[in-house]
This record gives sequence, C-alpha cells and structure tokens, in this order.
Amino acid sequence: MVGIVGEGSAVMASVSTISGLSSGIDWQSTIDALMRLEQRRVTLIENRQSLEQKRLDAWRAINNRMLALNTSMGSLQEAAAFLSSRALSSQPNSVAVTATGSAAPGVYRVQVEQLAAAARLVHQGVASADDSSLNTSGADQVFAYTYGSGDEAVTVTLAIPDGATLRDLRDLINQDAANPGVRASLLNDGSGGANGWHLVLSGTATGLAAQLAVDEELTTLGGGSFGAAAFTVTQEARNALYRVDGYPPEGWLESSGNTLTDTIEGLSLTLAASTAGEELTITVERDDAAIKAKIQSFVSAYNDLVGLINSTTTYNSEESTMGVLLGDSGVNQLKRTISQLVTRPFAGLDADARYTLLGQVGIKSGAGGLLGMDETKLEAALAGHPEDLAALFTFNARSDSPVFRFFTRQADTPAGAVSLSAEYDAEGALVGATLNGQTARVDGRLISGPENGPWAGLRILFRDPGDGPGTRSGTITLIHGAAAALTRSLTALTDSERGLVSFQTSRLEKSISRLADSIEDMNARLEAKRAQLTREYLAMESAMSRLQSQSSALSSLTTSSS
Repeated sequence: MVGIVGEGSAVMASVSTISGLSSGIDWQSTIDALMRLEQRRVTLIENRQSLEQKRLDAWRAINNRMLALNTSMGSLQEAAAFLSSRALSSQPNSVAVTATGSAAPGVYRVQVEQLAAAARLVHQGVASADDSSLNTSGADQVFAYTYGSGDEAVTVTLAIPDGATLRDLRDLINQDAANPGVRASLLNDGSGGANGWHLVLSGTATGLAAQLAVDEELTTLGGGSFGAAAFTVTQEARNALYRVDGYPPEGWLESSGNTLTDTIEGLSLTLAASTAGEELTITVERDDAAIKAKIQSFVSAYNDLVGLINSTTTYNSEESTMGVLLGDSGVNQLKRTISQLVTRPFAGLDADARYTLLGQVGIKSGAGGLLGMDETKLEAALAGHPEDLAALFTFNARSDSPVFRFFTRQADTPAGAVSLSAEYDAEGALVGATLNGQTARVDGRLISGPENGPWAGLRILFRDPGDGPGTRSGTITLIHGAAAALTRSLTALTDSERGLVSFQTSRLEKSISRLADSIEDMNARLEAKRAQLTREYLAMESAMSRLQSQSSALSSLTTSSS
C-alpha cells in the first residue's frame, strides 16, 4: 500500500505521508535534501539583511554621537558663556552671589540696609478656630481688604455666611477666585485663652507697592471685631535698600525683591540679611577650571564619535574580522569632513587672529584621528590670552554701521560678510531692505535673509538713525570659531531630511525592506517547490504501487493456470 493523503486532490500533501513502501526510496529525505540546496539562496539573503541591519544600527549610533558632540559645544558657542566666571561673597549669609560668563573680573563692595519684605497682618484673636462663630447675625456679613498701592491696588470683598468660623474665613480667602495674591493662615499662640487663635494675612509679593490693609469701611464681619483696628501690622511691605561701590553716596538703591539680577552685569545677588552698616565684598574671577572642563567635554565627545567610526571601519588581520561599515563611502566621507574641521585653520576668523588652529592651544589630532589635549599649552593660552582663546572657539559678529546690529542666527547660518541696505520713512520705520543684493524680509525692525536661502536664519536689528526718511547701507561680518563651525557642519550632517546620516539610514532601510520582500517571496516559492516535489514523488510512488499490484495479479493468474 502507498501511504498518501488526498491523492489527486488540490490539498498539499505532507512529505511524511509518502511511505516509500513500494519503491523502497526515502522520499522525505530526498525532498529535504533538495530543499536544503534551494534554502541556501534564502540564507544568503537573510545574512545580507542581517548585515544591512547592523550597518543601519551603526549609522544610528554614529548619529547619536554626533548629536552628543553638538550638545557638548553649546557652552562654547558664545564668548560670554565660554569665559566662565566665578563669584565669591565675603559674607554669603548676608549676600549670596552667582556669576554668568559676562561678569567682568573685579571686586565689588555691597552694603545692605534692609531686605525687601511682604506685608503681614495678625488678627487680635478668637477662642477657637472651629468652634467660635464669627458671624451670629443670621445673614451674610462682609470681610474686605485691599492689596497693592496706587492705581494697581485691588479691593476684595467676601460674603461671610452666618455661623462661619475662623477656619472657614481662612478658606474663603484662600479659595477666592478673585484673590490678588494674599494668603491666609491660622496661628495658635498656645495660651488657650479667649484670644488664642489668630488669622494671619500675608502678601505673596515683596516690595513697597505690595501694601495690604483691611478695609475698615466695607468690613462688617463680627460687628467690627474684624475691622482694621483688630489687626496688628507685624511686618510692613518694603523695598530692599542697598549700595554698590558706595553708590549712591546719599540714599539707597531700591528693589522690590531680594534677588538682584541687573545691578551688576553678569551677577545675580541674593540679599539674605542686613550688613549692619558694613560693606561686604564680591570678588569675580575667571573660572579657568570650568573653561577647561567645557573644552575637555568637547574633546571627549569628539573622541567618542571618532572612536565609534574607527570601530565600525577597521579590519583585524589577526582575527580576520572587519567593522560593519568597512568600505562604506559615506562613513569615510563623514570622517574626512569632521577631521578637516578640527585640523585646518578656521577661515571665518579675523585675519589678525592670534589663534586659528586648535593645535595652537594644545588640541591636536593623533592616532586614529582622536584628539589629545596638552593641558600645559591650553593653560598658557588661557592665562595669557583668554579673549583670543575664546575667539578661536566662539561665534562673533561685527558691524561697520551703528544702524545695523546682529540680533540672532540659526546653527546653519554661514560665516562671512553680509551687505545690508535699509530704506526707512520719516518715523524711522523700515520700508524695505536688501541683504547681499537680494530682497530681504522685514518684520518690524528686524531684517531677515530671503526664505530658503543660506541667510534665512539670520536676523539683523535696524536702529532708527533719526534723520527722517532715507536709506542706509552697511556690512555685518559673522565670524565662526571652532564650535560655531563644527555646529554648523554637524547640524547639516544630522539634518533629518537632507543630511548625510538621513541619506545613509534611508538607503539602508529601503535595502532591508527590499530584502525582506525577497525573502518572503523566495519562501513562498520554496513552499510551492516543496509541494510540487511532494506531488511528483507521490505520483511516482503511486504508479510503482499500481505496477507492483498488476505484476502480483499477473503472477497469480500464471500460477493458477499452470
């Protein structure tokens, strides 16, 4: 007998259903061997797909390292941020200080006469916060207060229901949607007497303008027991009073708050206590350690990127292994581009710049394109020529006309000279402008480059010359140091639509998708091939079975006739 399933039908037969009893042939092993030969082509494509996926993963990792490098240069972009300063207070408990990069080194003298304070009122008290009824009139009564001063003063009136307690009054004040910035709280003086619980009203803003008072005329709560006379002013709203470097010689500088951010450029002072008629000193000095740390962060991020590129493009002859991107023209182009950026002179710098190469300040390319940092050389540059060192790394802009001032730019804005022309009316308003001979965009007093052009992200501020209608021309020169130049290149390389990385990853994603389609198609054809072989060998086995049956029948007839 021939072991088959559905012989002659369209149902796919399993190889295992071919017994081979008639032919003595192991058809299953034969089909499996033939299919293994066919499967090799699929395996080759799967291996290629796996390699393409590894290449895609490598490009994505490279992109992440480039983004990290770009981030590391954020503090190297502008001179004010690059030349970090640190500030020390001789009395930090009285005046705390922090510095930004724009703080000029030096010693400043500060005297604090008084701190800014918020107004605070305390009620004379009731016996209980929860059991003493403030309103026993049987109808609503009014509690009113005024917050602020002059035209900015706001008067708030609250309807206090019959039976309301001190805690209810606190909650009505705090939960009032019209509350202009007054917080109510409860104070228990611990006496346990008839006036042991007090309502405390506090302004949330400091300064002389943040006055707080109970409105005597409008308040009817408690039959007058919650009028202005029932409250004690425990703290008056007042401004901070201080002097800087003895100025003003008579009187005081004033501030509504205790944090001073504009008094000394680049410094933030936090007033915490009076100096009792004495002066304290604020010492500002350049923070060389912080500057070095920023540069070291850049060097480390750059080496992380180059190290990854090296690991994906190397060949190990001893182990006969190679990086997944070995021979990839895109990654080779990328390595050349970033290598040139850190080894060649920066053309965007001034012609008379002291430093035009990173190597001049101790940052040199070594084995494998990795950067090394000569700290002695860097420290010498930092100590002797800090502004020149900053110019090597940072962005700068220079204008030859007082009416044109650099305002802002985007990371992809190129270096170079930009010629400007502006037409303005009698009021000094811009009528039109050109940038490098092309019609520029005008938005108020801002001039921008034409859309989709290299200067689209540039913004120039126009200052009214005050001479009536006319036209002014000038030039602004944009100067790119190392960080600005690198940022511009990295921004272009990692651009999600037009960058090199986007091109490479898109190419690999398409290749992986095509290979997946090929694998799916070939597997379908292999299944069809297996089914075809199964049908053919089933037919052969069936034919041989029939022949054997016929032979046995003839043999039986011959034996019977004899």
